[in-house]
Amino acid sequence: MADIKFNTEAIKGMYQEVAKAIDALDEDVRKEYTGRPVEEITEPIRKMFADAGVQLDVSEYAAAVAEDKPFQFVVQ
Repeated sequence: MADIKFNTEAIKGMYQEVAKAIDALDEDVRKEYTGRPVEEITEPIRKMFADAGVQLDVSEYAAAVAEDKPFQFVVQ
């Protein structure tokens, strides 16, 4: 078995950077789309996240944005 060492601080830092980027994107999306109909905002939101390299279930997120409800992102 290979001897693999992890730099846990570096990994933690990467996740923190990802979280900051997602938070910033979420803020931009909510400023523009909160309160608008889900069917109107789903595609533009999907494109914004895809352009940022983020994959997510857009339908659930768009519903949360439309209703101004929280959404929990899961980073894998």
